[in-house]
Amino acid sequence: MSPCTYEEGKEIININFKSILITQEFNYPLVRNNGRILNLSSSCGHLSNLRNKYWIDRLSKRDLKIEDINDFIDWFLESKKASTFSSEDFVDNGVITAYRVAKMALTAITMIQQKELEARNTFINSMHPGLERTDLTIGLGFYSIDQAAETPLYLVIDAPQTLQGAHV
Repeated sequence: MSPCTYEEGKEIININFKSILITQEFNYPLVRNNGRILNLSSSCGHLSNLRNKYWIDRLSKRDLKIEDINDFIDWFLESKKASTFSSEDFVDNGVITAYRVAKMALTAITMIQQKELEARNTFINSMHPGLERTDLTIGLGFYSIDQAAETPLYLVIDAPQTLQGAHV
């Protein structure tokens, strides 16, 4: 798998992260108090995909801000633009890095969104649905579509109220 260009990385981040911010702007005012929101992420959204200590520390701090996430994205994209990208900053020798950056940003924004929604008693989490057997995966995967639907349904219907701002 070849590394992505700056433009490809930007597009991947726009689709997998920036689109969530647009959705939030329009949909969150429609969510009732005591509601539940679920961001669909990936195993790539966990900070264990990152090896750069500075960014691990910054993205896992308690007072995380959107500026921290945007700086992380900008750091990655600038490294692609300036040809200074180091695959050593990520697991798996930097494979699918733009997707990993987008999903780590999604996990981080979920924590910020939870803080913003606490006053409304609304809970938000992100989750990795697992690899499903679909046409997109050419039938490969661990879960049928029905099996893959169990966790998201649990999170938005039955999960305890103590589960909030988490990556499941």
